Amino acid sequence: MFKYFTRGKRGILYKGKFKGKDVVLKMERRSLGRINNEILWLLKLNKVSIGPKLLFSGDGWFIYSFIKGKPLNEWVVGKRKVRIAKVFRQILLKCRILDKLKVNKYEMHRPFKNVLIFKDKAKLLDFERCKVSLNPKNVTQFCQFIISVLKLDRSKVLPFVRAYSKDFSDKSFKKLVKNLF
Repeated sequence: MFKYFTRGKRGILYKGKFKGKDVVLKMERRSLGRINNEILWLLKLNKVSIGPKLLFSGDGWFIYSFIKGKPLNEWVVGKRKVRIAKVFRQILLKCRILDKLKVNKYEMHRPFKNVLIFKDKAKLLDFERCKVSLNPKNVTQFCQFIISVLKLDRSKVLPFVRAYSKDFSDKSFKKLVKNLF
């Protein structure tokens, strides 16, 4: 038995149980094909431990393991900068994996509700807008968010963001992370 949980721009979510575990059923709100796109991406991204675990799917719907946690924008409130930086590093590493896979998530500059935090572990959600891209921007978009949340000096960080976006190398990524925190 599923009960209404919440709704987003593209989907309606219902919470229920499967084999004693909490799960979520996500159904398309409108016939946009976005849920089917999300299913395809979850199949790929679950292989690299990104996103909720996809359990079942059909045309316009899927069921995934429920993820406990608070949305990132709620979680950061009142947290010490050191703790926030630790979680932000995790998210940056997930963004880096997406960039290496040439996947653009398109929502990392405002990850208010599509990143959940539970016990200082981050989990990314909502992959319906994902696309293949030769120039993915997950890391650079999330850096924009970090700069605003941590109130960093943009002029000191942006050269490292630009260097990374030019070559997407491990070396540039490491320099960027080092200069963010």
